[in-house]
Amino acid sequence: MKICKIIIKGFQQFQDTELDFTHPETGEPLNKICLIGQNGTGKSTILGLIDQFLFHKKIQKITQGILILQLQTRSGLFYRIFPHRIGGADADICISADIDNFDPNWIKKYQRHLARIDIKKVQHIPNYSYEFFGKDSSYFEFYRNGPEKQKIDDEIGQMSQQSNKQNDLIIYSPAEAGQNTYYGVGSVPKTSLNDALQLMNEFPLRHEVSKATVADMWKMLVHLVKQQESEQQSFELRPENLEKTKRELINEFSKQNPDILCKLGDLWNSILNHANLEFDVVGAKRPVQLSENLEVYIRLKHNGKQHIPYNQLSTGIRDFLFRIGHIYLLFYHRDLRSAFLMVDEPENSLFPDFLFDLMELYQEIANPPESPNRTQMFFATHNPIVAAQFEPYERIILEWQEDGYVKAHKGKAPAGDDPNDVLRQDFELTTLMGKRGQEKWKEYLQLKKQARHEENPEKKTQLVNAALKIGSEYNFPAGNDPSRI
Repeated sequence: MKICKIIIKGFQQFQDTELDFTHPETGEPLNKICLIGQNGTGKSTILGLIDQFLFHKKIQKITQGILILQLQTRSGLFYRIFPHRIGGADADICISADIDNFDPNWIKKYQRHLARIDIKKVQHIPNYSYEFFGKDSSYFEFYRNGPEKQKIDDEIGQMSQQSNKQNDLIIYSPAEAGQNTYYGVGSVPKTSLNDALQLMNEFPLRHEVSKATVADMWKMLVHLVKQQESEQQSFELRPENLEKTKRELINEFSKQNPDILCKLGDLWNSILNHANLEFDVVGAKRPVQLSENLEVYIRLKHNGKQHIPYNQLSTGIRDFLFRIGHIYLLFYHRDLRSAFLMVDEPENSLFPDFLFDLMELYQEIANPPESPNRTQMFFATHNPIVAAQFEPYERIILEWQEDGYVKAHKGKAPAGDDPNDVLRQDFELTTLMGKRGQEKWKEYLQLKKQARHEENPEKKTQLVNAALKIGSEYNFPAGNDPSRI
């Protein structure tokens, strides 16, 4: 299941906004989407709404308006609709017969019909039936009638927060702010084998990945370590394996089942190598008793004996390790039917050289070659290096209009373009220089002009040299070199 469109009417800064998450040529929903825009345009708000949309959670922030989600399942399209104050006389919600095309006049055609839950009035909408969920969530779901309706019902009915989920997954990773809870982590995140087993026995559909949930990440890692040990013991006790040596059994099992700590180490070391650090898998102390924790550390590469507690790592590296590690473990060896990943500010506190392959890393985790289309990913960013890793139609630019509301449109700069071009075309910055740089540019142009008209050779040379010095310091275009005048 994937999101095709979101339509927002009269909600906060979104008076009449449509977000299109489909491919412009095929019409199929995109696997990854990047939201960019000025502060306050609603990037984080949209990620939060998607999270609530998918989790069948009542959207507490709605004080007016209506939110519509168009989703595509394997069997067809359906619509999830969240109106303000269902049942209230002033709730503006309606559905038109032309819902598939999102007729702009739809809000005038059947205003308040569903808000009043007048079944007789909505039953006449051609080719559609609907179901109302009012106990906990307060939303409607609309389906086009036909043989696929039951299949759609079955598919979306399976994605429910009421039970453990093995085939569906929702991950929401908000922007990190406020108190840094990592400082309370200690040498390793606090948990135990018993805590890990309890978490996995009640594994939910929806997960938050943040500073506040780092203990859950460690619990999953502990569980996967112990699960692998148990599977190895079962493998060694198979009748066909009883005559083999221990070394042969270890090699055979490891070939088919790579150590989870080694796999996580490969992921983390791609980041840690930049800081001359590494994940010490060899020195890991694995839990045996239920009260014990997994102890595995980061260490200096040039001094393998010196371990570094996680709360002493740099902010950017530590935050990224736990965020990407948590997401990786949630996807690890999961036979998923569908998944959603929402990440706010993936560039948070990272040095630019970490960012150029960031989306490729997320893609390998969430949509590996064996399951290339299972996850729909949403990112909100202010970073042009991150934004440049998306196709222009995968970028949704939110911008303020003259009427004070936000509209959305697709990007312009091609994928892989110079981040400065993305800043100019999609972030719409007219200049990339600060105030002093702009002053130097004006001085540079003035020196060029003076040199062009100066007849005294000695003074002309002085003007040219002064312009060349500024041009060299600020890397101004060679075509503006005054010595070529």
